[in-house]
Amino acid sequence: MKELLKDIISEVLEEMFFMVPEGLEGVGLQARGDLLAEIVLRGERSIRLMFLLSKATAEQMAQNLLPGEETTPQLVKDVLKEFANMVGGNLIKYLGVDWRLGLPEVYEGIEALGLLGSRQPIMEFDVDGEILSVYLEG
Repeated sequence: MKELLKDIISEVLEEMFFMVPEGLEGVGLQARGDLLAEIVLRGERSIRLMFLLSKATAEQMAQNLLPGEETTPQLVKDVLKEFANMVGGNLIKYLGVDWRLGLPEVYEGIEALGLLGSRQPIMEFDVDGEILSVYLEG
């Protein structure tokens, strides 16, 4: 599943957000980021995907997806929710028809880091010099 998820995330970032992610070897021991996007997939079990990234990366994603739009905090959150939906939706194509997407959520700052607790990312990407960490449960 890890390789599939890596491919899906790379494809979504490249095709929808015009960003080129580079997979990093190993993972950081300390969570780094300002915003956490989360989506739950439900099927024979529950899978929770979480994406931790910097505010700068999130703003760049919003600008790339919606050029000409004012990059407000709400727009950035909406774009991160859409990113989580895109990744989750693409993953469901491989998991089968019995899987459903939950509603995406976005958390900021202390709340985001608190949700991660002591979890370690399963992979990290360098996206334009910033780190995107991916967490998986289930």
